[in-house]
Amino acid sequence: MSDVPPTKRRRTDDPDDVAAEETPLVRSTEYWFDEGNVILQVESTQFRLPKSMLSMHSNVFRDMFMMPLPADEPTVEGCPVVVLTGDTVEDWTHLLGAIFPKCLMKVPSFAIIAAVLRLSKKYDFPEFRKDCLHRLRKEFPATLEEFDNGTDSWSHIRQENIYISPSLPWLTKSASIRFFHCSIA
Repeated sequence: MSDVPPTKRRRTDDPDDVAAEETPLVRSTEYWFDEGNVILQVESTQFRLPKSMLSMHSNVFRDMFMMPLPADEPTVEGCPVVVLTGDTVEDWTHLLGAIFPKCLMKVPSFAIIAAVLRLSKKYDFPEFRKDCLHRLRKEFPATLEEFDNGTDSWSHIRQENIYISPSLPWLTKSASIRFFHCSIA
């Protein structure tokens, strides 16, 4: 046997260690509404939003907001905090840009379409999902007739952009996107 004592794992219940690992929370400057009554926290960013807007577009949030709040629910300025794990601030910024548009008729980039599609599937935003799929089907027609009736240019989807979301072909269940993805891989 060795005379070297076994190394111990670091204690996880030490408050000093936890505080050192936490990143400070920041408020979104773009999506912090005074009339908001719920805080969505994504990574270290908080968005203060009206529940009514989220409920109007998302079945998941509508159902969530119908549930009574636990007594020990954390709050910020009297608003409940919903921590959304596994999402990115960038994706949520793009989705909130679709919910709260600043201008009309702006054509979204592929990065925006992919972000909105990911979150619209996860949180059941049916109209946003439908719009994203429609836009992608115009870019990736499934038939020659659809291709002939489509746009003259591929304005949003460039070869390098398809790698933004390698799971996109499977999210959309679109064979034409899968073929495009295979042709550039």
